[in-house]
Amino acid sequence: MRVTPQMDRLGPRFKSDAPKVAEALAALDPAEVARAVEAGEAVRVTVGDREVSVEPADVEVRRETPEHLLAADAGPVTVVLDTQITPELLVEGLARDIVRHVQQYRKELDLNIEDRIHLGWAAESEELCRAIAEWRDYVMAETLALRMEPDVGGGPSKRVKIGGAELTIQIRTA
Repeated sequence: MRVTPQMDRLGPRFKSDAPKVAEALAALDPAEVARAVEAGEAVRVTVGDREVSVEPADVEVRRETPEHLLAADAGPVTVVLDTQITPELLVEGLARDIVRHVQQYRKELDLNIEDRIHLGWAAESEELCRAIAEWRDYVMAETLALRMEPDVGGGPSKRVKIGGAELTIQIRTA
């Protein structure tokens, strides 16, 4: 959070003391100043031997967030979302994409929705292999696979791109 004195407003009000008022504002806790300004209250600062009142319009409050965070204000409430993709989230997303591609391939093969399958796969990407290993039960449950093996020998298969890497999938009805 950044609190910036508006010198174009402080100058006419405080004349030669304007820089001292700005300095006194800078010494205060930005969160406290922001709370007062957002509540429409004046902020009291000491300049030399006197106390002066800085009006909310004399101060600009900016909320600054790191690039990986998104923030939105709605009155006194601020919502912050972390948009950084952790390795765990990346792997989960890959697993969901694998399921989507297998389901699409099931549809292309004109399988019935309740048909159980044997799912073969091949991938060179470490991330895809990790996603399959960590999310194997999920992929099998979502695609109705009775078996899921790292093998695509014999029979038709399909190559798909997931996260920039190739995955070969093969579906055989059980």
